[in-house]
Amino acid sequence: MNITLENLTPRQVLFAEILWNMQSADAVTAYIKLTPEPYKHDIKVVHSLLVAAVFDQHDTTDLAESVLDKFRK
Repeated sequence: MNITLENLTPRQVLFAEILWNMQSADAVTAYIKLTPEPYKHDIKVVHSLLVAAVFDQHDTTDLAESVLDKFRK
């Protein structure tokens, strides 16, 4: 899967690469906790952008629809 994020600073690009290569949500959480305070905001923003970009890549909502169907009946 290829994700493109535009208009990032060089530091944000580095954070995006680090986050993209993490193997779990726990690793991301630990990374954010261990990051010095001045950089946490950028990391959280980049993380949100990555999550949004991944969601944008998926154009089917079959799983969501099947879950919602259980509540619609």
